[in-house]
Parts: sequence; structure tokens; C-alpha cells
Amino acid sequence: RHFRHERRVLAGLNHPNIARLYGSGVTPAGQAFLVMEYVQGERLDHFCDRRGLGVAERLALFRKVCAAVAYAHQNLVVHRDLKPANIRVTAEGEPKLLDFGIAKLLETQTPSPDAAPTVTLSAAMTPEYASPEQIKGEAITTASDVYSLGVVLYELLAGQRPYQLKSRRPDEVARAICEEEPPRPSTAAARLDPAGRRRPRELAGDLDNIVAKAMRKEPARRYASVGQLAEDLRRHAEGLPVTARPDTLPYRAGKFVGRNKTLVAAAALVTLALVGGLVATSVQRDRARLAQRQAEQLNGFLQTLLGSNNPEAGRGRDLRVVQVLDDAGRHLDTALAGEPVLQAQAHATLGNAYKGLKETEPAARHLREALKIDTHLYGDGSLVTARAKAALAGAMIDLQLNDDDAIPLLRQALAVERRQPSAEQTEYPAMLNDLASALSTSNHSQEAAGLIEEYLAFARRTGGENSLPYSDALERLGVLQLNLGNYAAAETSLRQSVALSRRLSPRGPSQAEKLHTLAYVLLLENKLDEPEGLLREALECHRLTVGEESVPYYFILGGLGWLHYLQGKYPEAESELSRALNSTRAYVPEGEQDIVGANVLLGMTLTEEGRAAEAEPLLRRSLKLARDNGLIGLAAPDKVEACLGNCLLAQGRYAEAEGPLLSGYNSLRTRLGEQHPHTVEATHYLEKLYVAWDKPEQARRYAVGKVVPPQR
Repeated sequence: RHFRHERRVLAGLNHPNIARLYGSGVTPAGQAFLVMEYVQGERLDHFCDRRGLGVAERLALFRKVCAAVAYAHQNLVVHRDLKPANIRVTAEGEPKLLDFGIAKLLETQTPSPDAAPTVTLSAAMTPEYASPEQIKGEAITTASDVYSLGVVLYELLAGQRPYQLKSRRPDEVARAICEEEPPRPSTAAARLDPAGRRRPRELAGDLDNIVAKAMRKEPARRYASVGQLAEDLRRHAEGLPVTARPDTLPYRAGKFVGRNKTLVAAAALVTLALVGGLVATSVQRDRARLAQRQAEQLNGFLQTLLGSNNPEAGRGRDLRVVQVLDDAGRHLDTALAGEPVLQAQAHATLGNAYKGLKETEPAARHLREALKIDTHLYGDGSLVTARAKAALAGAMIDLQLNDDDAIPLLRQALAVERRQPSAEQTEYPAMLNDLASALSTSNHSQEAAGLIEEYLAFARRTGGENSLPYSDALERLGVLQLNLGNYAAAETSLRQSVALSRRLSPRGPSQAEKLHTLAYVLLLENKLDEPEGLLREALECHRLTVGEESVPYYFILGGLGWLHYLQGKYPEAESELSRALNSTRAYVPEGEQDIVGANVLLGMTLTEEGRAAEAEPLLRRSLKLARDNGLIGLAAPDKVEACLGNCLLAQGRYAEAEGPLLSGYNSLRTRLGEQHPHTVEATHYLEKLYVAWDKPEQARRYAVGKVVPPQR
């Protein structure tokens, strides 16, 4: 249960500086495993040393690492094993955070009283980078990651670790980390490198104090959040006062002079410059203090959410994730009263957490509240408000809410994002993709196609046409064309995507998905010879990298079952569909699109095998789920209704079959048109009904030629 929860939460970490979770499985011996993105790169410290990076370059890399850790914290994950070996830097200079293997997640429920304590897991750590509370076995919060980042920063700047442990004996480790005060980074750098290549003078002052604050023994005295640590590093880089230094008059004046050497050198302007500078730095000081206070308040609220206090206190029952989020939501406005900036951030965090749990109503409610506050604070045309709109719209699309409501939000957000400098357009690709997806299902095909072309241009500009991002963009174009019913164009785009991906990354879940989608399009085109090879290649990609015990593997297996259904190989189809459904039942909700579609297809297969009585309850259940969840494709309610009518027809229950067949046919004809394969098939069912029922006039009315195979 805990393993499945860990996989689900980690799968939601989608950040450019965090290695992605691709899948999971269980070996024949029963060993559960996770499959992560492979990162071709060097560990952080080696990358910096081998390239002789200066202090400023090291800090720029480190701030990207901080952004990744802050993102994980916002998604309720504490890493607990941050160290240079778990941070790989690619050849392009992008750091990737790896290995959440001992990360602490928000528990789905409290342990039972008789459960054995997970001593081994809680003690898992790398001693040189572990916080004092980890060493002591105390509660782990986001502050532990702040400490570990401080150690990593110390090592990057000083060239050595803060504690020179002679052994890993528990008493030696505990004494050093919990009692010793390490030398300042500037002092350590000077001892290590008397020639001064590491420029210890650059470290003295702000950087010494920033590292010291991150590594305080007491969690409450550290930076209140990783974001605050990164903000102090940014302020140092820009010559502004930092919160880690005492805010004295000489310090502020010195900062002013450092940023304005030419101005201060002009004797006639010395007095005016100092007065103006002191006024400006006073404002900066106030802003820094405000930012610190806000960060401390938000961190306190999120630490409560993460369970830093005892979650069992006052509870006589299991505590589930949704209950924790509900409790946090009820106390949010009180806990952050008078702090609208923090209220907006907290609402956004809760909304995204609910979104990950597929809790539609509270996810939308919190994201709407975040947008409302941001609009009031920053105005409708601000970048903050634009990204809040995009977050709400993306959730509406993911949770299958009304795409028509999401479209104007995404249009407004994208317009603001386009106006930003290229380097700051961090949400630009996601906004393009989300808006194109929403438009493609809302009869705005021309605009959607234009956005995907814009996405292709972005991928071409950032990686070139011989790159995996360009292959992924071609795949998105193919999916859009597929959704628009342009199967020939979709086939062309997907073939290009697959061919490029085969050259660059021939194995892996991403390639398997491309192969699966191409096979799907070919099946829709009634091209039944090639898909089996593509599907088996996709299965092999998953088997070699993720293993057979994974949800994507079984979805592809279901595609193979669909092919065999179309080929009339009903026993093979039944076997593959049944295996896929049975294996995914524990992991995927029964109302999910592909699961309902596979059940409908299994019901159709059983009907063709002469086992319509077995198929009927399956199709009735699928029809209810299709209506409740507003599904599409083979799982669309009118399509399922027609299949149920055919099932009743196969049992000789003609009067009962007529109602769902007519209802399904009329809806399909209105929604998709007379020539759509779904409508044609429903027409064929009606012809069969009236022929069997000996009603020749009605049968002639619904007579059709060759029936196009059913679509998923």
C-alpha cells in the first residue's frame, strides 16, 4: 500500500530539474521497484570542479537545485537524502535531482497501533549530509532538506565538507553533526587552497552567513523554506542586503557602494547618493523582512500539512490524505489571516494536491480561490495571475471539467506568457499544449493546429529537428490530428516522431507510447497488418525498461486485444483484454477512460463469442460509468448504449434491444454524423435487429454497405 502511494505521489513531480518517474513493477520474486528517467551527466560537485566554475556560476546552478526541491516541498515531498551524488548535471548545464528513494511523503493513513515501526526506513540517510534531527531520529520536515542543501552549498563553495568525520561510528557522526560548529566556508577554502584559486574573499560575508543560517543546528533558526534560501542567494548575486546578515547601517551602506561604485566615486554626489541609497536600502530591508516573515508563516502552515506535528493527536481513526487536506483547507484563512500572498500560494498548493488525487470539486475550488486573490493583488494582466489562470485551466482539462471554460483562461494566460523574455517563458510549452488539447475537443481545430505548429517551432528553436523534444512535439501534433479525425495526417506525424525517436532513444516508455499511438491510428484506418508489430515492439520497450507489471504495459496489451477483436480472433482478444483489466484493477479507477473502453471492448468480444449473457452486466456497468464520467471514444455513452443494444439483440431480446439501439444511433448520428464509423456500426446493429425481428421495412431503412471497424 505504501509503495503504491509513493509511486503515485512521485509520478506527480513534473519539474524540469527533477528526474521523472516512468513506471514501476514487481519482479517475479516479489521485489517492488521504481523506474526513473536516466540522466546522462556528472554529479554536481564534479561538474563544477572539472569545468573550473567560479562562485557565481556555482550559485546559479545551485539555485536551480533549490527550485526543484522547493517544487517537491510544495507537492508534499521531503527528499531527506540531498547530496551531490543525487544531483546530476547534464552536458547542457541543467541539474537533475535524483533518487527520492527515502523521501518522506504525506502518509495516506496513520499506522495501526500494532504495526511494526519502520526503523530501517527512518534511519536511511547519508550521514555527512544528514541534519541533526535525522541523526537523532526526530521528526523530519522541510527544514531537514534546507540543512542538507546548506551542506551541499558549503562543499560547492569551500571544496570540502563541513565535518571531517574520521569514521561512520554512530557516536562520532552524532557528536560532529549535533555539537560541532564547522569552520566558515571562506576559512575552509583558504586552508584548502592557500593560493586563493577559490577566492575565499568572495565567500567571506554574505555567503558565509547564508551557509551558516541554512546549517543551524536548530530547525527553527534555519531558513524557513528553500525558497527563502534561494532568494538570499539571488539578493547576494544582485548586491542587495540578505536576511542572513545583521541589518546594520554600515552593512546597508556598504551594499549600496558596492552596487554604485561609479556614482559614489563622483565627489559632488556622495552625500546625495548615500542618502538616496540609505532610503532605498531601507525599503529593501523592509521587503526582505516581509519576505522572510511571509516565508516563515507559509512554511509553518505547509509543515503542519506535511505532518511535522503528530497527526494522530486527538484522532481515534485513520487519517487519510484527503482528510488532511480538508483540515488544512478549513484552517487556511485563519492560519494565514492578513497575508493574502500566502493565502493564494497555500490555496494553489492544496488545489494541486487535490488535483493529483483526482478530487475534482476541491481542486477547482482552491485553484479558483488562488486565482481570485492573485487577480486582486497583482491585476488581471500580471504574470502571476496568468500562471494562476493556466493552473486552473490545466486542472479543468485534466479532471475533464468544461473545456469551454478553460479555453478563455488559457488564451489570456498565453498572451501574457508570450510577452515575457524567452528565458523566462517557463510555462510557455505547457500552456500551448493545454490550450491546443482543449481547442481540439471544442471544434476549434484551426486554432489548435496553429498552436501545435507554434509548439513545433519552439521545440525546433530549443533543440533542433534532430532532438527528442522535436520528436515529442511531432507526437503531440499527431495526437491533435487524431482528435480532429484527420487520421492520414496523424499517421504521417506519428511515423516521423517514431522514426526520429528510434534513432535517438530506441527503448523506453516514451518510445513505447509513440508506437502505441501510431498503432492506434492505423487501427482506426482499418490497416490491420502493421499494428501487431508496433504493439509488440512497444510491449518489448516496456518489458526491458519498466517490466511487465506496469499500467502502461497493460494498456498496450489491451490495444493488442483490440486488434485481435478487429481481426476476428476473439479468444486471443478476450485473453489479452481480461489480463490487462485484471492487472490494472488495483491501480486505475474503474471510471478511467481506457479502463471503461477496454471493458466495452471485452463485452463486445464476449457477445461475438456467443456469450452475450456474460457481456450484459459488463456493458451495463460501463454505460453507467460512461454517463457518470462524461467519457468519449469507445467509452462514450451513446457508443456503449449501441453495444448494449447489440448484446441484447444477440440474446434474442428484440424489444429490449430496440430502445438502446435507437437511442445510441440517434445520438451518434447527431454528434458524429452519418459517415462516422461509430454511427455506421450502430446502423448495422439496427439492420441486424430488424432482420432478425422480421421487420423488413425498418431493416431496409438501416441497410448499410461495408461496416467500418469500431473505434476505441
